Amino acid sequence: GTRFLEIVQSQFPGVIKILISDRPNLEEAVYAFNNAGLDRYIAKPWEVEDLKFTVTSLLRQAAMRRTNERLLVDLQKRNTELREALRELKEAKQEVENSYLSAIQSLAVALEAKDRYTAGHSQRVSRFAMMIARGLNLPGAEVRTLGQIGLLHDIGKIGMDEQVLNKPGKLSREEFEMVKQHPVIGAQILAPVRSLEGHISGIKHHHESWEGTGYPDGLKGEAIPLPARIICVADSFDAMTSTRPYRIGRTVEEAILEMRRCAMMQFDSRCVEAFITILQREVKAEALSQPRAATG
Repeated sequence: GTRFLEIVQSQFPGVIKILISDRPNLEEAVYAFNNAGLDRYIAKPWEVEDLKFTVTSLLRQAAMRRTNERLLVDLQKRNTELREALRELKEAKQEVENSYLSAIQSLAVALEAKDRYTAGHSQRVSRFAMMIARGLNLPGAEVRTLGQIGLLHDIGKIGMDEQVLNKPGKLSREEFEMVKQHPVIGAQILAPVRSLEGHISGIKHHHESWEGTGYPDGLKGEAIPLPARIICVADSFDAMTSTRPYRIGRTVEEAILEMRRCAMMQFDSRCVEAFITILQREVKAEALSQPRAATG
């Protein structure tokens, strides 16, 4: 009876189990279904044809179950293979993007290195941009992104006439119009790199002006993406404090005065004040670290 079926269930759970009873008992049937994996309960009297139909039906169901199990195993295997293929594809795509980005960064560094007056500019802009981002209490991921944007902000100058880029005097109108294209060109260069989608607006709009007189789109105020506003301040500060063939770089104090003067005209005042706070803190810390002259 049911005890035998329980033993069969424990040893051979996939075996079809039919209980034929000459003493119909509801409790026995329920127990067998719940504890012995019973497939059918048949009480006397039974018809031979009905019994044949029951057995045939159960055999078909068992065959379908085995087929489904094989299909499920095959599907799981294929899913595993697909996940592995997607992982490898993602890694390969990342390697291509990293190689592309490394090539761009190398070109940017090589471009700056050709002129001793601009050497290191992007690295400094990157550092200043991260300082401003931290001063604005931006999340760590955004701070790192700003650092990357700073490194790449002038990438659009690749391929431009070096004589124009390094011209010691004032640019002609035609030359200036050409140089004004570098933010757009930079955005186009980085567009194929999907992982840099969040960098593009900061590069394309870092020459926009708070009062709307910048380029390329003449954006104004809060319409300018925050990364672009930050890069604008960082880029301008480095330009102010760097020496060029035609002028001596300003001191930090002079640059601070100029940034404050241009706040709400060229710059976002929040970015300016966040930067100045950190600059003054660093200048003070540097002064305190200097050895003092001995006295009487």
